Amino acid sequence: RSADLPIHRMERILHRLQNLRFYDPIPIEGWEQRRAKYHLPDKYEYIDEQWTKISPGDTWGGEDVTCFFHTSLTVPDSHRGEDAAVQIDLDGGEALLTINGQAWQGLDWNRSIAPLFPLTQKDSKLTLEIEAFVINYPYDARRKDERPFHLFRTARLLRINRKLEGFLNDASLAVDAYRDL
Repeated sequence: RSADLPIHRMERILHRLQNLRFYDPIPIEGWEQRRAKYHLPDKYEYIDEQWTKISPGDTWGGEDVTCFFHTSLTVPDSHRGEDAAVQIDLDGGEALLTINGQAWQGLDWNRSIAPLFPLTQKDSKLTLEIEAFVINYPYDARRKDERPFHLFRTARLLRINRKLEGFLNDASLAVDAYRDL
């Protein structure tokens, strides 16, 4: 058995603390999707005539398919501060999140959290729209993913523990710097 080095203990503690960064999750429901084939900017050939319901856990995508998702919600007062965020995990692909008609943030294999402040300071009613594309270009080791179908994993409002997030960023930097010595 190898010795438990302090750096390994620190890494385990940081890993456990990651789960506490976000709190007060509220599911975002009422999602609908519509599939299309992309041809040119603003030129799509719709596969689905109508919008269909999609919920977390459902599959989306297809070979060379662009999926559009949308829903509307009212953000409760508890989730309207500077710590408010939305988490949308589409299990791959590349996507653009639009909120109230404004392009807000990209979503991909590495990015699923989007801050909501200052939008929620002005208005508690939000319309979320996502345009997502299944990536079918040659295998990319960073993504480790060539699947044509993905899961609509998570859609929820969150609050971010900013003090813990700052600590985790600083501590992770220190651990990474130590590993590079």
